[in-house]
Amino acid sequence: LWLKYSWWQTSQSIANNTTTISWKLELTSGNGALYKSDRTWTVVNDGAKQTGKVKISLDKYSTQQIASGTSVIKHNNDGSKTFSYSFSQQFELTLNNGSYMGTYSGNGNDTLTTIKRASQPSLVTYPNSTQNVGEFGEEFSIHMNTASQDFRHVVRYEYGDRKGQIASNVVNGTTWAVPLDFMNDIPNATSGSGRIYADTYHNNVLIGTKYTGFTATVPSNIKPSCSIQVLDNTPHGAYYGKLVKG
Repeated sequence: LWLKYSWWQTSQSIANNTTTISWKLELTSGNGALYKSDRTWTVVNDGAKQTGKVKISLDKYSTQQIASGTSVIKHNNDGSKTFSYSFSQQFELTLNNGSYMGTYSGNGNDTLTTIKRASQPSLVTYPNSTQNVGEFGEEFSIHMNTASQDFRHVVRYEYGDRKGQIASNVVNGTTWAVPLDFMNDIPNATSGSGRIYADTYHNNVLIGTKYTGFTATVPSNIKPSCSIQVLDNTPHGAYYGKLVKG
């Protein structure tokens, strides 16, 4: 008589950092039949216990699925997960040869597929990003909102055709100021927009990239100004208090 436990992944949630597994418990007979009612089975996945009762009905050399179900397993902060499982089936019967069958059981450990948890950068505030980062040349904070202190990040910018690296080997955050010469790209505007990217690495392996947008404004002391003088060659301006054409 053999008791077999099987499991397989059915879905993963990046947002919840969980994996849902399906599992089944099977009983296979040898050269003897077995019939028994209301016997208790137990399955424990990552500490979560499920149990029930089953009527066992086995002919020679046959297999019966005695239980099945699903379990939701929480991953570590870095997205990895090795979980333990155990299973058992109660028999409590004495065979014809006088031997006693109590409870069959087993246990083990398995590893789930790592969930790629790329960090979502935010600017100025966290965890939600602030689009307006201030003036060109003014320093602001870039937060990684990292899921694990084991993660490292390369922080990059894109601004029109300009691309470059802000910092590397970043854990929780860094600072940056949009360079003043970037204003050369907006001769007819008072603000400019771009993106800041965070490449997330775990053990030097890229696990994902996310970005957020930013907008910087031109400082007031750099904005162009002009003065206008209007000459009135007629008496109409003084008479009406304003200029009229001609």
